[in-house]
Amino acid sequence: MISIMTIKIVGPHPSSKSGIARYTERLATLLDITPIYFGNMVPGFLRKLVKKVNLAGEVSGTINWYACRTWKFTPAECYLLNWWTASVAHIYLWNLLVNRHSRYILLKHEELDPLEQKILPIRIYGKVMLWVLEHLVDVTITHKDIPHPLYHYPEYKDAKEYLNLEGYIILAPGLVRDYKGTDILIKAFLNKCFIEDSVLVIAGEWWDDPTTTLSEYERIFFDIYVKRGIIVIEDRYLSDEDFGTYLSAADVVVLPYQ
Repeated sequence: MISIMTIKIVGPHPSSKSGIARYTERLATLLDITPIYFGNMVPGFLRKLVKKVNLAGEVSGTINWYACRTWKFTPAECYLLNWWTASVAHIYLWNLLVNRHSRYILLKHEELDPLEQKILPIRIYGKVMLWVLEHLVDVTITHKDIPHPLYHYPEYKDAKEYLNLEGYIILAPGLVRDYKGTDILIKAFLNKCFIEDSVLVIAGEWWDDPTTTLSEYERIFFDIYVKRGIIVIEDRYLSDEDFGTYLSAADVVVLPYQ
């Protein structure tokens, strides 16, 4: 008789509305495995570093970063551990040391969160802990090897009509954060670096304000362009369906990471 290995995936709670949370939820559904969720993942003072933080907070039945009674994973023969932030490192290490009978696969989406990269003590801690974890787990799979969800794409004309967009659409999708260089894109657009009849669409929730680096002159034109619909701001979390629609409506997607 063939026995089926029990597998569980560990990641952020769906209420965090992050890409990793969506990935965790989808992979759990596709593989028909049980998810183990993080609820409160970071201390309160870190939440205040950005205005909008999509973190689940206190969620019943989830892992809490400081409450050690919640750290122990429910039993399984194999765990898929999402890695994208140093805030989960101590919980992963604790389970690896306490339960050496199970198998562990580390799904590495990025070395560290960009915000953590900026804080020297956290950056050092994160890199050291990642090194330790990679030597303790059975397998590490990096981001380039992990298939992320594909979106549903409506027809180009239908998507533009649905979003009420006209002209040549330049799309900057996803969360707006300082390291993504949205301010560079805005300045380039204001300085006529794109073809005529272009419309700049910034679609995604603003964690940081990219307009703070604009000069007084640039700010005046930015406000005028927004009022005229030449620059379209969609400051909200985009569902998978919305994301696919915006991609379909775009003539070009611009990702000016710094």
